[in-house]
Amino acid sequence: MFQVVQIYISWRERPVQAPKLQLAWFKRVTVPVTNPNTRVQVYFEIDAMSMALWFPDGWRVIPGVVDMFVSGQQPFQKRKVPGSSMYTSFEILGSHYIGKL
Repeated sequence: MFQVVQIYISWRERPVQAPKLQLAWFKRVTVPVTNPNTRVQVYFEIDAMSMALWFPDGWRVIPGVVDMFVSGQQPFQKRKVPGSSMYTSFEILGSHYIGKL
């Protein structure tokens, strides 16, 4: 059986217009169906571009607290199938200018 792991992020403070939820990463993983309590470990890395916000001079990663939701679907959406969700937050301490792409 396949499951799509999705990671959404949300900036607590947005100095510019930005989506409330941003899909930052996803991957299709195989989950064995022999045991309904099976756990699968997934490793991921969210790149700078996935955390960047658009400013008039280009894309920037800015300091601040970011909420992160890990699930098989968008957070706060009515579930169509059983599943689990995880939530955490992290703080970006510095800034990074990516530029105009």
